[in-house]
Formats: sequence, structure tokens, C-alpha cells
Amino acid sequence: MNGITEQQQKELSEKYEKIYALYTGTDSTLQQVGDEFGLSRQRVFQIVQRCKLGNGDYYGGGKIARLKWKEISEKTDSTAQTWTIYQEWLKKFKIKIIKNNKNFAFYRGIKDAKRESTVEATQG
Repeated sequence: MNGITEQQQKELSEKYEKIYALYTGTDSTLQQVGDEFGLSRQRVFQIVQRCKLGNGDYYGGGKIARLKWKEISEKTDSTAQTWTIYQEWLKKFKIKIIKNNKNFAFYRGIKDAKRESTVEATQG
């Protein structure tokens, strides 16, 4: 993984598992979990969504997302098409992506797809 050591990844994984377990296993709100861990409500949301996909494993969820994005993009003609199919796939896992949040990307490639999709819609 770029940017962090294996030890840092292990520590973050443990923290993210605790966040996911607290949020899914109690009546705690995103804000309450965030306050407990010193994170924003938005960041807790992102962690929970990725952990959902990875069955509790944040980094596993990210890997699954990247592989699925790659698989879909290899079969489609545009990133707008990839984005649409990818969103439908995420819905099967009850994964939500916040609308109108330009900085949020479940995985980095999605930001570019949203931008291209907007350009195509305005040109079309």
C-alpha cells in the first residue's frame, strides 16, 4: 500500500474494525462514533461503507471496489457507463455514495467518472 507502512495499516485496520463494529452493533450515530474516535461524521460514513463491502475489512473492501471498477471499465465504452453499472453493483451491498459531494470517491477512479459523466450529460 502506498503511503503507509504495514504497521500503520494494521493499526488503522484495527481502528476501522472497531468503528464498523460500534456503528453496526449499537444504536450509535455516525456523529457519536466520530466523536469517540476523533473523526468527522463523513469519515465514519466512508469507513463504514467500505467495511460493508469488505465484510468488516476496510482495506479488503477497497480492493474489492478497485477490482470491480476495473472489471466493469474493461467491458464498457465510457466511464459514465462504468459509473452507472458500478453504482448498481454497490446498491446490491446497500452501499451508498453521497450525491453532490465532489470530494468523495469510494475509490479514486470514481471521481473522474463522475466528472466525465457530467461533461457528457452537458454535451449530449
